[in-house]
Amino acid sequence: MTDRKPRKANRRTGGAISARTVSKRGRNMENLRERLERGVAILDRLDRRRQETKSPLWGYNTEYLVIARELRQLEADLVS
Repeated sequence: MTDRKPRKANRRTGGAISARTVSKRGRNMENLRERLERGVAILDRLDRRRQETKSPLWGYNTEYLVIARELRQLEADLVS
């Protein structure tokens, strides 16, 4: 279980989620989808190259960086 801070109530709307918040979340989801699709495309290319070269470690560092970056960004998105 994660130690997530409870969300603060929105003072202007009495704790309700505003349309602006929903819109921001929608944009974040689109950005998330685009980032993940781009990451998957990179990982697919690395995998194809590994198969072509018959080298299981080809592009390992790049793969690690892509996955680590996405995990950090997902964590940041969940916290905000």
